[in-house]
Amino acid sequence: MMTKSNSPIDFPVYENLKLQDFKQAFDTFINSLKNTADNYHLKWNEVGKNTSVIIEIINLIQKRRIYFHIFHEKEMGELNEISLACFWILKLKPFIYIPNKNVNINLFLALNLFRLMIERTAKAKGKKIDFPTSHLIHAFKYRDLSKEAIMAIAESLIS
Repeated sequence: MMTKSNSPIDFPVYENLKLQDFKQAFDTFINSLKNTADNYHLKWNEVGKNTSVIIEIINLIQKRRIYFHIFHEKEMGELNEISLACFWILKLKPFIYIPNKNVNINLFLALNLFRLMIERTAKAKGKKIDFPTSHLIHAFKYRDLSKEAIMAIAESLIS
């Protein structure tokens, strides 16, 4: 059993993922977004990608997974992981739509990744939801949503 402490020196130091684990996380992240783009007839090869920002997003999600383990003593779960990915896509904007740089591709990808995750999770629970697209577009675009707020929205939509 892990000894509990509130001293920062007692907590483990974050270590980056091993190359093979990182490559798998990177591929999963990119494939999720590619599938999202494909579902909405967006040509993935027309989306510019800032690889260093994507690497940062994957590391931030991994750090949060460790946070959940240490402070909540539970697994983060796919719902929270995808919510975090959406948060970081909105915040760090790692993508650009090459044919028209004025298109907010990060909003598009985050919103639709979020939608697909909510719909898939609801379906697995035998629920049908009315996805509030216009409200979420406004919230994702203009509101200063925290990571926790996006996770709470996801939970509330499928509970």
